[in-house]
Amino acid sequence: MLNSKGLSTSIWIWIIGGLVVAMLTFTMTFQSLVSVGETSGRNDVVDRFENVRNTADLYCSRGEGSMTTEKISFSGVRGIYASESKSNPPPEIPNYVSEQETARGDYLCLKFEGTSDPYACYEMECSVNVTYMGTPLEGTDMYVLGSEDGSFQFDLEIKKKATEVRIDAQHRP
Repeated sequence: MLNSKGLSTSIWIWIIGGLVVAMLTFTMTFQSLVSVGETSGRNDVVDRFENVRNTADLYCSRGEGSMTTEKISFSGVRGIYASESKSNPPPEIPNYVSEQETARGDYLCLKFEGTSDPYACYEMECSVNVTYMGTPLEGTDMYVLGSEDGSFQFDLEIKKKATEVRIDAQHRP
């Protein structure tokens, strides 16, 4: 049966169906690409964290006064911090980052934004004293001075002091 414009109803059904399938395909492809990008960024952060952890462990066995400097940049990180246990991180991490507070403990931990538990807490070879690093509290100067893409950069000084390793972090705008 032809409608008033000369096209049959079944052709319109095929056109509309084709558009729906195209939109679904586009949406699924876009979501897959976003997921791959997020996974890649997360793996990059984990690699940087592991590098800091390995360096700190290495300095545990070095003599007092041994020191190195590094730069670290990441996004989507709630915090990198020291802890006495693998338990849940303190909820005040963004405030601690903004205030450049330090924590001491036997574990070095990484927590991503949007999760309730730490991603990883590794027992260190010696006690560590770490300046909180991560995403600062919104509205603070440090947050405003963060890069436009939402990543935050820190200059690290990893130093052996007596029986502990200090990881001092300074935010780099």
